[in-house]
Amino acid sequence: QSQPAGAHVFVDGSPSGLHTPAVLNGITAGSKVQVRLDKAGYEPATEQVTLVEGQKRTLSLVLRGSSGNVKIVGAPARA
Repeated sequence: QSQPAGAHVFVDGSPSGLHTPAVLNGITAGSKVQVRLDKAGYEPATEQVTLVEGQKRTLSLVLRGSSGNVKIVGAPARA
């Protein structure tokens, strides 16, 4: 799950086709995978996950708003 919801879910760099909140199935126990969440207007959030046989794990990631610069052009000299 993510805050805010609706982030695209990537596993080891490949799109899963899912959006948060989502359930990932088929991850092999003992393998290390990288889960990345992307949402327009936010910085990506990433976490490495290794599951133990029979384990279920919940990830809760907070996406930070991305920042940018604003350039004002054409303002009067005394503005």
